[in-house]
Amino acid sequence: LNRRMFMPSRLQPHCSPRVRRSHSHSPQTPTPTRRLVSRRPSPKILSSSFLSAVHHQMSGDLDKSWRNLVEARVAVINCPGAVPFTPLFSAMFDRAAAADRDDGGVNAKVNVTEYQAEAGKLPSLDGNYDAYAITGSRYGSYETDEWINILKTWVREARQKDARVLGVCFGHQVIADALGGDGTVEVNAAGFEFGTYRFQPDERFVQIAEQLYDVPPPPSGSIDMFYVHGDHVKPSALNGLELENMGGTDVSPCEGLFDAKQGRFLTLQGHPEFDEATMLACHTSLTEKRRLPGAMPGETDSEKSDLLRRQLASCSEAPACQAWLAQLCTSFLTADVRRAE
Repeated sequence: LNRRMFMPSRLQPHCSPRVRRSHSHSPQTPTPTRRLVSRRPSPKILSSSFLSAVHHQMSGDLDKSWRNLVEARVAVINCPGAVPFTPLFSAMFDRAAAADRDDGGVNAKVNVTEYQAEAGKLPSLDGNYDAYAITGSRYGSYETDEWINILKTWVREARQKDARVLGVCFGHQVIADALGGDGTVEVNAAGFEFGTYRFQPDERFVQIAEQLYDVPPPPSGSIDMFYVHGDHVKPSALNGLELENMGGTDVSPCEGLFDAKQGRFLTLQGHPEFDEATMLACHTSLTEKRRLPGAMPGETDSEKSDLLRRQLASCSEAPACQAWLAQLCTSFLTADVRRAE
């Protein structure tokens, strides 16, 4: 850089914008070139990581516009619980719509309408919605509250009309109770399932999911998800159900149900919509209410600390199947709409 570039303008020799004059140099002496500082950033400033991010974003935008997501209308029946379930379901559907196919993406956008089960407000089954979802709850499906009985009647009617229904946790249990009769669900004598659990799915379910919902097998061959439940579907009641057992753990032999004939009903005992923060909030709430193992009367201090430590560790990291579960639920609910395109 020439020193004159840093001189105050009033001390610099006057120069035309287009003509550079030489004052002290002879004609034989090469005129020093004044280097101009560009106001534009040097290409070196644009790092490879930045360019890669821009390329990825542009590719993603083009990919989403090319996909032309179909829209599905889903009624979420929100049951009273410790957390607001509907926003978690909406977030799960959005994740599936935003992801690429190889990462659990689904070519569909879900538009959610919420209904409050406790208020007795349930969606009609006259074709206003493409599918329905029943959330978890702090209640047991065997309880005799009026809203639970109304919901069971709605489930039976939905089954008769071949509606597409997803049930999660309490939703899984109330569907089993409605179709299997009283006594299908009970308090689990084997204990409370809290945290991440894994089970091997029935091979028929894997085939149904691929054929009817367009969902590939789970990445690791097994299914793991977050669980928060003390009730379960009794193994002895499974033979009387119209649905088939998806598979189970040692603590809970039935972790889900599926419709092998029509593919219209799907239930999960776990919570595919939960994230780590929600699990920690549930842990705090259940511990304060002394409903969780590790916070029960009669346990020694060492038993409590060991159980609580393991529970917290198991809910501090998302299950490996988290994206696949979002794909499963979203693909199931939007199957009719996507097939019609």
